[in-house]
Amino acid sequence: MMRSGTQVIKVLLVDSDPEYGVDIFDRLREFDFDSVWCKSINEGLERLESEVFDLVFFDLSDFSKKQRQFVTICQEKNPKSMLIGLQSAFDRDLAASALDAGLYRVLTKPFHPMEFSSLVRDVKEILEVRKELARLKGVIQSDQSDSHFIAPSAAMNRITKLVEKISDYKTTCLIEGESGTGKELVAHLIHRSSSRRDQKFIAINCGAIPENLLESELFGYVKGAFTGAEKDRKGIFEEVDKGTLFLDEIGEMPLALQAKILRVLQEDEIRRVGGVAPIHIDVRIIAATLKDLSEEVKAGRFREDLFYRLNVLPIHIPPLRQRKEDIPHLVDHFVQKENQIMNLTVQGLDIDALSAVMEYDWPGNVRELENAIERAMILTNDEWIRVEHLPNFVHNVFRTKRRRVTDVSIEIEENLSIKDQIRRIEIDLITKALQKTKGNRTQAAKILEISHRSLLYKLKEYELADLLPSQGPGSRSSTKNDA
Repeated sequence: MMRSGTQVIKVLLVDSDPEYGVDIFDRLREFDFDSVWCKSINEGLERLESEVFDLVFFDLSDFSKKQRQFVTICQEKNPKSMLIGLQSAFDRDLAASALDAGLYRVLTKPFHPMEFSSLVRDVKEILEVRKELARLKGVIQSDQSDSHFIAPSAAMNRITKLVEKISDYKTTCLIEGESGTGKELVAHLIHRSSSRRDQKFIAINCGAIPENLLESELFGYVKGAFTGAEKDRKGIFEEVDKGTLFLDEIGEMPLALQAKILRVLQEDEIRRVGGVAPIHIDVRIIAATLKDLSEEVKAGRFREDLFYRLNVLPIHIPPLRQRKEDIPHLVDHFVQKENQIMNLTVQGLDIDALSAVMEYDWPGNVRELENAIERAMILTNDEWIRVEHLPNFVHNVFRTKRRRVTDVSIEIEENLSIKDQIRRIEIDLITKALQKTKGNRTQAAKILEISHRSLLYKLKEYELADLLPSQGPGSRSSTKNDA
């Protein structure tokens, strides 16, 4: 399924074995990939510092700490990159560990040429679809993206109301949250809800631009300021004048540049690199970070005065694992959006698949969930997404829980005594209530919704007195503990 206008697919091969390395590299070139071959993990890591790859083949070896670091960096550079591990001999545990870490497939050498070609064709198909989707997403109305974080949970409703209240003030906002929670989307919503909505919104990742380029990108430069500065050039601050500038990952900004950002916030003016004349600007700055900036201040990596200047209106976006009630609504939104983009008629997730996405903690948050739904919609052949269409690390969690539930069911089936089952449940509930109240029986009875006398009776019946904390020598009763 070739599509016109798709971008070149970049492939990284990391393998020290010259025999298989040459064979794989030659086969990759048959698919018109832009391929790079590195002979070691260290060489591969150096490549990743300057390039982003869509597809990565690498020798698993023993899946060492260095190789795990390599996988993490690949995923951080391009969350949608597809990683394929290469084994010299099949090792089930090693393969399972690699798949859990996010690899798409694990191949064992020597592999059949037909197997390799079939795999690469499938991967190429998925990558081409993804690239086309990325192009199409750029033309979707911006207000659709709000649904990434506008969801029924109380936490997200509070954020929406806060955005409505602060949007028309120029006061600086600091958006905090883990990667993938939707910090840039909140910044977009603030901009679109404000009187600056018809002006520019520019987002810049402070950690993605080399330190020596970041200052000139932000402030511009004058002719002759440095080698290659052949004419005056506006910076982003001037380009976004009257609009909104979103400084993502501001915790990565060098200390020297932090001082200049502080001056912008205090004086509403900038100076180009190499220039002396101040230039007045009117820019609303929104910053975001996944770091704890207060801790960065203590460590001396972030200016205290800039932190307090940014932290006037803090907005904290909780991770998805703390607001799982949002997941079904987000899933429905992503399914409908991808249906529109890919011209599909997928109805949604079946019961098991929905259970799987609800069980998984989504460390990559909303972005990871969206990528998983997009992948599943590419792989499904009917109207429903099933567990097998979800990434391995999602349905592995589901399978583990299902095994636990099955084990409990077997235990119950082997002992059909209602009395014994009730006894087991009551002991479990009483134990948890006493642990929660640190042995306070009065409070525990309230939690269990039984009388204090009933609780005392059950403690004696089930011989649970040992669960209570010691009252100390000479104590006559638990009266103080229950006060």
